[in-house]
Amino acid sequence: MEILNKLNKNSIPIIVLFAGVLILVLSGVNFQKSDSLATQNSSYLTSLENKVENMVSSIRGAGECEVMMTVNPSNSQAYDIAGVVICCEGGDILSVKEAITDAVSTVLGIGSNKVCVIKKS
Repeated sequence: MEILNKLNKNSIPIIVLFAGVLILVLSGVNFQKSDSLATQNSSYLTSLENKVENMVSSIRGAGECEVMMTVNPSNSQAYDIAGVVICCEGGDILSVKEAITDAVSTVLGIGSNKVCVIKKS
């Protein structure tokens, strides 16, 4: 109480401003860590997409392909793959589509319902 009595009305806004700046600085550290983790996750996801793309393009009849993956946000280091889209030249051939779906769902450990194979135009 004595400290509050000694403070004049002009010093209270300065203290509040200082506290606000301190909070922003401390929260900025967390954002930098989040950004770093997001960058690492993005790099890993891109690498995984490239590996799947190489694997799929080696399947007979698939031809040239592109792969895109989506992930559900997770607090853990593990990836919860929400879905995979494979766009390839042989995407309209049923046997090729089935082979790609089986290979991708197996290698990623996801259900075939999370894999979509379409023809590349």
